Amino acid sequence: MKTNSEKDILKYLFLIGIFIGPLFFWPWSAISFEIPKVFFMNRWIEIFAFASVTYLIFIRIQKEKVDSMLISLVLIFFLQVITSSLLGVDFNKSLSGNYYRADGLITLAHLVILFLSVVLFYRENWLVSTFKILAYSSILLSLWTIINAVFAFIIHKPLMPAWDKAVGINFGNPNFLAGYLIVSLPFTLYFYNKEPKIKHKQLILISLAVQFTAILLTRSWAGIFGILIFLLMNVVMKTSKNLLLTLTIILAFMGCLGLFILNHKSIQTPGITIAEGRERIIKKAILAFQKRLLFGWGWANFDYAFESVDWPVKYEDDIYVDKAHSHFLEILITTGIPGLVLYILIVLKTGFNLIIKSDGILKYLFISLVLFVLHSQTNIISISEEILFWLIVGVSAKDISKTSNAVL
Repeated sequence: MKTNSEKDILKYLFLIGIFIGPLFFWPWSAISFEIPKVFFMNRWIEIFAFASVTYLIFIRIQKEKVDSMLISLVLIFFLQVITSSLLGVDFNKSLSGNYYRADGLITLAHLVILFLSVVLFYRENWLVSTFKILAYSSILLSLWTIINAVFAFIIHKPLMPAWDKAVGINFGNPNFLAGYLIVSLPFTLYFYNKEPKIKHKQLILISLAVQFTAILLTRSWAGIFGILIFLLMNVVMKTSKNLLLTLTIILAFMGCLGLFILNHKSIQTPGITIAEGRERIIKKAILAFQKRLLFGWGWANFDYAFESVDWPVKYEDDIYVDKAHSHFLEILITTGIPGLVLYILIVLKTGFNLIIKSDGILKYLFISLVLFVLHSQTNIISISEEILFWLIVGVSAKDISKTSNAVL
């Protein structure tokens, strides 16, 4: 009965459109005849098409064993982002994103579509192939990084421009490259742990060493911390199957490390404020957040928030900062408190889904999720790293068994 009533809604939506379309008239338009009619018909077609696709998606969801709560959280978060952008300071910029990143609503919509596609159509037997492709991709990127470093710093004929003696290859910013390589480390680790042959195991170990070397060549502090966290998680998870205990130890380690670094920097440079330093970015972001608590400044509008306040003094010729260099902070500033709460709930629900099925291949996705969350709080992230996050969220929403024993 429910399906029939939903079909009736589509039926009436269709009939209303073809009834009103010929009658539609908007005399206040600059061209009051054909243009308003075209506008109405285009919007009606879009609404009808969206409703039809939504109907098909929910029919599909009813046939799949999926986490409806996680799906709802993602859709509500996306709705909050749209609302924040409509009420923000520059909707056009929210739509297209920053000039150098194209990280606007259009891109976010594609990421949400990716999530829904994974939920609806991704199959359990794709997982090992996915891991294999991601491992190969990361290893090739790592080799490319090392080769570029050799040409740039030894032969002095760089194949691609270096970024202040750091290698970023096709990612441009070395922090982008470091983030992707860190988050993809667990995919290579999976095959190392599953491989029964010693020679093959040694080859995979060399591949991991190549990835570590590439991360170090990015000269990213977050990359170095990522390697330490990755190794620590691997050791703890081998001695304990309790992922919650593992996560607690990792977070405690990160907290102590963060306090040490902050204290070390304050001793090194007392009373000195760096224009593009983290302290100034965070302080200005918090002051800007206090002006727009509920809906934020709008998606991809962090630059407006940064420019809206002066701290510690007014700079006549200030730097341009378009990202918060912390993913949670970025979401808080651009979408407000509800947006951050929803995003954190998405992360927690994803982690919980992976924890309760953590005996097999999914525990490596959990490691990747933790590495993403930790790295994304330390610097800006690339679209490649963000795609991995939404892939993990999508897989976690599916009913996937605990075990998998494929080898490379």
